[in-house]
Amino acid sequence: CRPWFVNRRPKLTGRRLKNAEVLGSDSADPIIRITFDGTDSKKLAHLTANYLPGGARNPSPASSRHMAAVVDGEICSVQEIRADIPEGQMDLAVSGHCDDVGARSLAVLLRCGPLPMPLRTVEKRETE
Repeated sequence: CRPWFVNRRPKLTGRRLKNAEVLGSDSADPIIRITFDGTDSKKLAHLTANYLPGGARNPSPASSRHMAAVVDGEICSVQEIRADIPEGQMDLAVSGHCDDVGARSLAVLLRCGPLPMPLRTVEKRETE
């Protein structure tokens, strides 16, 4: 398992996420397609173009960069940047720890967007 280091400040957040849906996949890993609005779509295009091999932020044509999707402080997907993404839509392969049910739950969580403040469990009750 390779360690991943991510920036503390995200370059792109899910605040302007338009949609997140689980797609059928031929592989064992579920795929979530996420779509951003116009503003974040442009930001995603700019980021991926800059970090491509030979891009402005990655001048080496032989070096690849990766982009991580982080939800609640946990990395849920790491993708190699192979092309710019001008249309604001990308597919995340959610590997290792997520089945179809988990991928659907993650897609719902992404569609809900970030909460304005962290939540804490104050009391937990079970009813019959």
